Amino acid sequence: MYLKVNLDIRSSEQEKNDMLKLIETICDVADKARHRGLLSIMDEYENIDNALLKSALEFTLMGFAPEDIIENFNYLIFSENFDGRQLLERCIIYEAALRIYSGCKKEEIKLRLLSMLGEKWVYEELFPVIKA
Repeated sequence: MYLKVNLDIRSSEQEKNDMLKLIETICDVADKARHRGLLSIMDEYENIDNALLKSALEFTLMGFAPEDIIENFNYLIFSENFDGRQLLERCIIYEAALRIYSGCKKEEIKLRLLSMLGEKWVYEELFPVIKA
């Protein structure tokens, strides 16, 4: 299953670039949840315009167990024939929901999500070249 998802998740450079804002939003929410508790993200929840991310956060706020989040996202991801950007976005949010729920550090989540975009994105975002 993972090989098929990895092949179908391929996206253009622009589509991957579009995911950076989503990843930053996720990382900010994760940081707040880790430091202030899951319920502290209620305010963030209201300001998020991505319906799928809102659903994922709702699962965590409602206290769904990780295995229930996994099951729900499996349905959301594989119920239709998503590929490219749509599949990438769903996989990023799926990973984020599980990491936020488990209390991962912002940096861990960011590395995990950027790695889904590819090696280039990890190096460019986490280790930018310092220009003199």
